[in-house]
Amino acid sequence: MSKSKKLIAVPGDLLEKIYAVSAKEGKTPFLYINEVFEQALRAHDMGKSLRQVIDAYIMIETVKNAGSTIISSESLHIIIQKIYGNSTDELRERWFETGGWYGKYILAKFGELKNPEELKNLLEAYLWDINEIHLVRLEGKILLKCISPHQPVELTELSASFLEGVMSTLGYKCIRKDIVKGVILMEFKLTE
Repeated sequence: MSKSKKLIAVPGDLLEKIYAVSAKEGKTPFLYINEVFEQALRAHDMGKSLRQVIDAYIMIETVKNAGSTIISSESLHIIIQKIYGNSTDELRERWFETGGWYGKYILAKFGELKNPEELKNLLEAYLWDINEIHLVRLEGKILLKCISPHQPVELTELSASFLEGVMSTLGYKCIRKDIVKGVILMEFKLTE
C-alpha cells in the first residue's frame, strides 16, 4: 500500500464539520478522515454502501429500543406453529399493528419514499427471515413479492399481515393477496 498522500477537494462546510467531530474525538482530521475511508472500503468489501451499513445499524437500534428481540428462525417457527391455530386472528392483528408502527417509523425517519428500492431496503433491514423482497411501482399500484422457502405457512401469513400494516400506514390498500408457504404476492393501490 502506497504511503503517498493525495489532495481531494472537499466542500468547506463539510470540512468544518470534520474538523469539529475529529476534535471532539481527540483525533487529527487526517486520522479521522482515514478512518472514514477505511470504513467505507470495509462496507464496500461486504457488498454494501456505507449508507446501507449505517441505515441497518439505525434500524437495529430502533427495533431494539422498541422492544424487539432477536431469536433464531427455528425457535420462532416452532413457537408460531404451536400457538397459531388457537390465536390466528389475534396474531395477525398484532403483526398488522407492528407493521403499522414500522410504517410510521419509516414516515417519521425518512418521509415519503419516492423510490420502491428505498422501501425494499428498509423492509429487508427489518424482515431478516425473508430471503427476497421485490417491489415494483406501476400506475399508482405497488406489486410486492416476498420469497422465503424455509418459512412455514403460518409465519408467511403473519409476515403478509405485517407488510399490509406497513403499506396501510404508507397510504396503500391491499387489493390482492396470494400466500402460500414461503411466498407472498400482494398488490397495493394508493388510497384516495
